[in-house]
Amino acid sequence: MKLMLRGRIISKASFLKKKKKKTAEKDILDKIKQLEHCHKATGSPRVLKQLNLERKALSMLEVSRIKKQLIFTKQNYWVKSPRSLNLLAHKVKEIKLSKQITALKSRMGETVTKTSDILKVLEDYYKELHTSVLVSKDTPHRHMDEFSVHTRLEDRHSLVMEDPITEKE
Repeated sequence: MKLMLRGRIISKASFLKKKKKKTAEKDILDKIKQLEHCHKATGSPRVLKQLNLERKALSMLEVSRIKKQLIFTKQNYWVKSPRSLNLLAHKVKEIKLSKQITALKSRMGETVTKTSDILKVLEDYYKELHTSVLVSKDTPHRHMDEFSVHTRLEDRHSLVMEDPITEKE
């Protein structure tokens, strides 16, 4: 009995809410029509201003209705989809989070977590990177020239290279 009453109350409240929205929209449309006729007849700037306000109110109602529909669509897509899509949604969310920079260490060694501070640290880093001058343009090639292509490691050096890394190293 209690559940039945609760269901009817919810149903009635939903019906009244929808009816109220429809009448509000209808009233605004009627008022817009009336103001358009009045403006066409008189050309008054006061009527034009009032007409623009009513059009803006109608636009706001439409935008709020569209926002609610989008939210409901997203909810249906993520919640009421088959299990495979839920797993896909979870993976997409993980990938999005993995690509975001949530914390960064500054030059002073302190961890920065605020978005504005992270942007400042990155800005400083790239400013310094792009304003610094190379000592010599040949620097990368100079190191390559020191080694010959035909140089071969001795057996003792190759054994050392294959050994696991020790604590001293």
